[in-house]
Amino acid sequence: MSKTAITDKLKSESGETLVDSSPITVIRVLGKEHLRTFLLLYFGNTHQDLAQFVISDLGIQRFEDYPIDKAFRLFSCREDIENWLHLSSLREQIYEAQERKDRQGVIALAEELPTSFSWPLLERKRMRLINHIAREMEREKRDSEALALYRQSNITPSRERQVRLLIKTAQFDEAETLVKTMLAEPEDEQEAHIALKLAKQVSRKTNWDWVPPPQFHPKELFLELKKRRKTGRNRRIGSLC
Repeated sequence: MSKTAITDKLKSESGETLVDSSPITVIRVLGKEHLRTFLLLYFGNTHQDLAQFVISDLGIQRFEDYPIDKAFRLFSCREDIENWLHLSSLREQIYEAQERKDRQGVIALAEELPTSFSWPLLERKRMRLINHIAREMEREKRDSEALALYRQSNITPSRERQVRLLIKTAQFDEAETLVKTMLAEPEDEQEAHIALKLAKQVSRKTNWDWVPPPQFHPKELFLELKKRRKTGRNRRIGSLC
């Protein structure tokens, strides 16, 4: 782009008059939306930016060299790129609203959530956003809406929050069914531990004859070591120290 074209573009965008004879060189990033896409394609995420190159050049952080092969591309179509950028933008808006303690602002973003994706990476990103928004609905006592949103997510802590809402709204039979699923197929160790606590609560409200599993007690072996007598040499060395 020529100097004249750049000057005209800056005039049209900022409304300010630039003096060509000024000794100051004006540098302005244009097409930020394209840069965001390029960074996503290069890094494979929206967390890293151009500062990463500076850190690498300074030797603060080094990266392994690896071949770039078409077979290992993260994205296979333009639609996936656009959806990734959209979810990343929603995530940033959620975090900004949470920083401002703006719960209603977070909840309003539920309207912008897309439907489910067939690509697991995109769907997992969507579910994380669902959990954030549904949690704010809980805090605002919008239990039915929160429960409906949580049901679109199967990553932790979605099932835990669903059970707690079901207990709160006296839907004990459904809570029991969900807890049994958590006990049988926990998402991770933390969910398995929480499921035991929830099962105890739910069993008090239903006819579920739940028996907590026996606690694991590992075998223990205690060794008692005799104190070693210090030699005279050791004592002399110790006194010199």
